[in-house]
Amino acid sequence: QWDTSTAFLYADLEPHTECFVHVPPDLASFIGESSAFWKIMKAAYGLPSAPREFQRHVGRTLRKCECIPSKTDPGIFIRWRGSEFIFICTWVDDFAVFSNSTSLYEEVKKKYFNTYECSEEDLHFMLGVHIEVNSNSIKLHSQKQIERILSKFGSPSRGSLVPATQEFADLSNITLPEVGSNEYNLLRDRALKYRSMVPSMLYVATTTRPEIAYSVGMLC
Repeated sequence: QWDTSTAFLYADLEPHTECFVHVPPDLASFIGESSAFWKIMKAAYGLPSAPREFQRHVGRTLRKCECIPSKTDPGIFIRWRGSEFIFICTWVDDFAVFSNSTSLYEEVKKKYFNTYECSEEDLHFMLGVHIEVNSNSIKLHSQKQIERILSKFGSPSRGSLVPATQEFADLSNITLPEVGSNEYNLLRDRALKYRSMVPSMLYVATTTRPEIAYSVGMLC
């Protein structure tokens, strides 16, 4: 796993874009300017275009390493050398790197690390997914993410009806409460909690738990 330090600052601003920020008042007073501005020269954190511009910068760098983007997912860069391969899966400044050749891995790593200030460590956790690697298998699971969901929203108070009957699952005929009514106000907090909980469950379903994807999808 590779992590790029101060990643966005390697990339320039989006073409034909100028960005200025107010200097913090205490600093402006220190330098003797009452209304000082700074001009942003790089794709600094917080700018809407910064992730995209850094990804473009990374793409140019990896192409110099002879890695080409996948036709299926342009965030994955691939290089083959005979039967040897290296796959670089990019997510902003975090990369998961897989290779069956130490020499090819070190060659690409040297070129990339000469361009950016990076750190390297074994791949154990990325984007909410645990990765456990041994000699015979690679295991992916989301235990930490699931525990975080339970900690935030609580465990179910009663068991679910599995399999659910159509009568149990069909809510289309239920009359919704009127906006501003007592029932509406009572349900509002629960609705906000629901709207936060379902995307969290959907992320788990799309990463490591495909068997719950249909059930969670019905909640969206």
